[in-house]
Amino acid sequence: MLAPASPAAPPDALTGLEGVWGIEMFDDMSCAANPMHIALAADRTSLILTWVDAVSYSDGGVRERETFSVLSVAGRRVDVRRSRDGVLAYFVLADDGMSYEFDLTQHDGSAGSTAVRCAASSS
Repeated sequence: MLAPASPAAPPDALTGLEGVWGIEMFDDMSCAANPMHIALAADRTSLILTWVDAVSYSDGGVRERETFSVLSVAGRRVDVRRSRDGVLAYFVLADDGMSYEFDLTQHDGSAGSTAVRCAASSS
């Protein structure tokens, strides 16, 4: 079982986004139920998000993976373009590296989300 991890400040926003995350506002994407792994491509041009189990999106799609092209990095903010549809979005990593905010650059009426870093539980 996964639980929130202990603090460790990341060296930069891109590498800080790497790891295992849970979106607690969605039961099917929480640390306990279906954590998400974010990997940074070796050339640092894309972020790959992968879930253990596929998740349902508001557009009716069911996916177990999303890829985002990195457009820019400024401080703790990473601007991206979602590969499947070109939608612009951004991640803002918290100073302590333990959470991030995600939202679309051009709002579609949906709320953004907050993810928390997950860690392996000793139980």
